[in-house]
Amino acid sequence: ILLLIIGFFQGAFLVTFQISAEALFLNNSPHLLKEAILVSGGLGMLTTALFSYLQNKIAFGKLAIGNLLLILLITGAIYFAYIFSDEVFRDYVIFVMFAMIGPFTAVILLGFWGVFGRLFNLRQSKRIIGWIDTGQLTAAIIATISIPLLGRLMPETVNFLGISGVSILLAFFTLLIIVSKNDLDKAEIDIGLKEVKGAQSKTKVSLFKDNYVWLLSGFPIFSMITFTFIQFSFQNVASLQYPNENDLRNFLAQFHLGYLLLGFILQTFVNDKIIGVYGLKVALFILPIIVGVFTI
Repeated sequence: ILLLIIGFFQGAFLVTFQISAEALFLNNSPHLLKEAILVSGGLGMLTTALFSYLQNKIAFGKLAIGNLLLILLITGAIYFAYIFSDEVFRDYVIFVMFAMIGPFTAVILLGFWGVFGRLFNLRQSKRIIGWIDTGQLTAAIIATISIPLLGRLMPETVNFLGISGVSILLAFFTLLIIVSKNDLDKAEIDIGLKEVKGAQSKTKVSLFKDNYVWLLSGFPIFSMITFTFIQFSFQNVASLQYPNENDLRNFLAQFHLGYLLLGFILQTFVNDKIIGVYGLKVALFILPIIVGVFTI
């Protein structure tokens, strides 16, 4: 229940922050879209690497709490910097806000699933992993529906950062409860210790010589290249189609709602049936084929 609650608040934060950042950036600095995507990706890589390094150095509970606290402070700093800055400096603030979408998303998901993995063993995870992110998806859907309605009360897009701040603050307090009730540092992930020790015994050099590692690495690399080109094309055209900030924000909210609902339908009614009837190989090949057809 606590994981569902924290997922709910984190989902509300991610959606409101992303839509606010995209609307402000695409309305003010669409000519810097390539640079912003590059910086966002680079910061995402750095924060992921730093997270991986720190989780071996400090207690995971403290790391997860510190991550949410840092996100809260950065969100607050962005909000007040935007409010009290002039137009020239405000462009830099908007650029930073857009660039932080990648790092925030990466750190929040790493922390959430890290806590999940330390609370449940493999057998328990198989039973509940299908619905454990329901809270995050539900919050995201509610937030996207609410943004056009709340826009009448809060015409300034930056004010939605207030909702983001409150959401991540509530997620922070929920995580404090989880950490206080569970010793995450002593928790073990039941994934077969023999296999883990065998994998750890391999040197990094031997891993780089493994063809399977290269193929497995290539899969997300080419997937992200595809995603980045689609993202750039979509956001570039959206900024041209909706020059008004409020119209752009409402469109982005409706767009997010559309793909969230589609994702929910596929996750709930389609994925398991495809895997059960045709197997994992067919299921893995379906997505790139669909992306190729729609891209053409």
